[in-house]
Amino acid sequence: MWRRRKIAPAPAWVKSIYKFVRREIPGAFKRGWHHERERLAKLGYRPFTWRNPILLSWMLTLAIGGALIAVFGWILLPFLIITMCTPGTD
Repeated sequence: MWRRRKIAPAPAWVKSIYKFVRREIPGAFKRGWHHERERLAKLGYRPFTWRNPILLSWMLTLAIGGALIAVFGWILLPFLIITMCTPGTD
């Protein structure tokens, strides 16, 4: 016999995690960029070089996205945007 269960509202920590992410992600990016800029400066390089792993990951993402759009067409663009905007499952 099937019974309907009342769905409980989201716990308070779920609601606050979105505030945390909005606050933390930009700060984490700024700290990461600052550390990477200092690391490259110690090696005698500018921040905008191919030795910067932050920029390399962005370029790789753009290259893969561009290749997928070239192969499958513009119909794939909304899926790529959704994929890039959703958090990973790490």
